[in-house]
Amino acid sequence: MKRRDFLVSTFASALAISALDFKQAHAYNIPYNGLIDIQMNGKSQYLDDYTPFIDENNRTMVPLRFVSEKFGRTVDWHEESRYAIIRDDDSKALYFPVHSNFYIRNDGETIEMDTESVIHNNRLYIPLRYLAEELSLRVDFTFNNNKPLIVLEDKLYINSRNPDLKSYSVYPFNATILYTYNDLVADLNWLKRYYGDVLDIHSMGKSTSGEYDIWGIRLGNGEKVATAHGAMHGNEWLNIPILIEQIKEYASLYKSNGYYQGKNVRQLLDDVSIHFIPSVNPDGTALCQFGAYAFPQRAEELYRLNNNHVPAGYDFTRWKANINGVDLNRNMDTGMRELLRDDISNRRRPGFLEPTYAFFMGDDVESEVESKILCNHYRQKNSVLLLDYHSSGRILYWNFSNTNYNRQDDGSFVQVPDLLTTQARKIASAMSSVTGYINHDASAVHNNTTINRWGTYRLQIPSITVETTNVVDVQRTVGAMKFMNAYFNERSRVLYATLTAVAAI
Repeated sequence: MKRRDFLVSTFASALAISALDFKQAHAYNIPYNGLIDIQMNGKSQYLDDYTPFIDENNRTMVPLRFVSEKFGRTVDWHEESRYAIIRDDDSKALYFPVHSNFYIRNDGETIEMDTESVIHNNRLYIPLRYLAEELSLRVDFTFNNNKPLIVLEDKLYINSRNPDLKSYSVYPFNATILYTYNDLVADLNWLKRYYGDVLDIHSMGKSTSGEYDIWGIRLGNGEKVATAHGAMHGNEWLNIPILIEQIKEYASLYKSNGYYQGKNVRQLLDDVSIHFIPSVNPDGTALCQFGAYAFPQRAEELYRLNNNHVPAGYDFTRWKANINGVDLNRNMDTGMRELLRDDISNRRRPGFLEPTYAFFMGDDVESEVESKILCNHYRQKNSVLLLDYHSSGRILYWNFSNTNYNRQDDGSFVQVPDLLTTQARKIASAMSSVTGYINHDASAVHNNTTINRWGTYRLQIPSITVETTNVVDVQRTVGAMKFMNAYFNERSRVLYATLTAVAAI
């Protein structure tokens, strides 16, 4: 068997990770009662029955699945052979057998450990030092309220807090408040574990960078499909956790055969399924949250794009586009691209006719991977509803360009059936009643190239833009408490918005 010298990560100083600091706590007049808290990327974790402990070999043991999934890995359990597999997006896999003092990498290398993995509280626990090394985590031991605390941080989180990096995010609050891609994956893993029997959770493809999956989650068995997608704009990532909360609530009602507004949720969703796409633009969100450091190989190019037309320096918090500088919400074929180009030129905003932080339509329709994935989903499914979640204004927009402004590039006019307008009005009214949002007929909005107009004109299905909050306009200046209050307030407002829309079809 082979063994490597332990190094927590290539970017952190070596730490002697053992239980000694905790068991010798009495030297600092701190009582040690065997309970250990854990903090991951600045967020305290509710452990319940996942509490770390110290084994008879004086080693700190942590729950494999809980820690791995919190840092964006997936974990599979093989009951027959009694081992767990940790996987990441780079095809790396680690095999941890139960009651063994070794684990195996997918390249065949066997790594010895100085204590055995064990089953504790029906969970597989392994030594922290080896898991930290494999996940490239920085580890620290400290005390919080006289209680031992393990602090785990990954590289992206560490650098997001480093003021010496020009590319760090300039949000006015600590990065722990951000809802990152790893948080999304952790929530999806939680959903798989508790609602995997009623949810179909799948990757719809990779983002342009190839570093992130675009996830789809389907609930219900209905052939007709209503879709709610969010975060087409990178800086509107607040809707990702909002949509995840909707999934959790609806899955619970579906599984328990519960009711909403007098309707059986299972029967409702077995007639019209809901397909969620919480994060259409994960590259753009990573740029918004962490700056160009998120993609160091393209940092110079991204700095240039971020300063095109309206300079912003190293502040990426306004970033809407994907990593190519294309605004995904303007990359659809609505028949009005040339009209919009003329409009941009007439307003003397030529910077938006080339890649930049927002508004650029792209060189061709559906030129971007993310746009193709989203549009193909709507085209290939039996779509009956398009809900486009954004973050500006607490307004429901529908009926885009359905009066005098529906002229196409070729000079023709497209008329939307009256029945479609009536359906959209009915659904928007129902959503307005539960959210308190303004119900806005957008027929007077001209030269619109968004996916809302694409769904209305090309697919001819009810298409509604849900602007959940005005926080996107102020999140660069408000404090952490105001930002979090906005999230919790908005989450409660729109918790049943999508389900209400489906019920109104």
